[in-house]
Amino acid sequence: MRRNPGVRYFTRAGSLSGLDVLARELRQPLGPMLRRHGMSLEQLADPEARVPYTEWSELLEDCAQSWRCPEFGLRLGMIQNLNVLGPIGLVARLTDTVGDALRAIERNMATHTSGSTLELRCTAASSPAGPDRRIASIAYVPKPHTTAGRQIVEMALASMRNSVAMLIGEARPRFARVTFQHEAPQSNRVARGHFACPIQYGAESNALCFDARWMDLRTAVRDPTYAPIVTAYLERTREQIEVDVVESTRQFIGALLATGRCSRAAVAKCLHLHPRTLQRRLQERGVSFADLLDAVRRERATELVERHGLPFLQAAMALGYSSQSCFNQAFRRWTSTTPTIYRQDHRRAAVGRRG
Repeated sequence: MRRNPGVRYFTRAGSLSGLDVLARELRQPLGPMLRRHGMSLEQLADPEARVPYTEWSELLEDCAQSWRCPEFGLRLGMIQNLNVLGPIGLVARLTDTVGDALRAIERNMATHTSGSTLELRCTAASSPAGPDRRIASIAYVPKPHTTAGRQIVEMALASMRNSVAMLIGEARPRFARVTFQHEAPQSNRVARGHFACPIQYGAESNALCFDARWMDLRTAVRDPTYAPIVTAYLERTREQIEVDVVESTRQFIGALLATGRCSRAAVAKCLHLHPRTLQRRLQERGVSFADLLDAVRRERATELVERHGLPFLQAAMALGYSSQSCFNQAFRRWTSTTPTIYRQDHRRAAVGRRG
């Protein structure tokens, strides 16, 4: 997958927890492997240090290949749990129910990594257990252009499996299924042993699925001792490091305008988000998709109109309008004048500057 040079995603170094342990088990030198990907052993000692997400993903893929351990990411996730999330893991301990804990993790994931999101869903299930049975799922969704591959996905879901087990207080909970977007490996023996549930490959999402009734269970790890400190930390950190969903949305609006298919659903798909999730995140930032679409069109409209040789119909098409009249109406709303008059005024002003 091609990288986007304009975006530098990160993850907390705490995400690499257990990497040194696994390297020793495989009798492999970790230092040279880290240096090959621009990292160091010192970073592992500081869980709050930022590690480039793409390099982290590529590191796991390299370890799996170079160390002949195709299930490397999975095995790393198997020795991780809720504690790898640092402050977010502490937030989960402040909640009353498993559902509240998972929603807190989903909401605060941006303070742990900007390279992926978690999406908590609940859907009806077709099962002999009865028509009223519902299945909840936690989907791991890497951001576009992160080069996230099999290793990081399997690590994330293996770790999340352990986190859910901690929250409900059972060592071997019976999950409904786990799904992966990548193709099935030659052997999934280790995965079957860890998840102990049906595994589907080539699926629509990377997700851990379980009985939705777990969401109402009391959190087994509840500990409100550090509530004020943790809450204040996360509020401050979210403001500092959360990925700017507004700017990302603006960029994809700009890219999709000329296709005539620039919709909230289309942009959400580019961001690997559900349309409702995108809407909620934009609302949290005080804007709407319609506001951003209008703003991007307005910025581009004046640039296009100033090009003396460009027909206004082409400008309208480039901005995703179905007709020139729709474009004219929008342009008058933005500038209180028509495209023709605006172009004439711009031309006269340019001549005056040259004179």
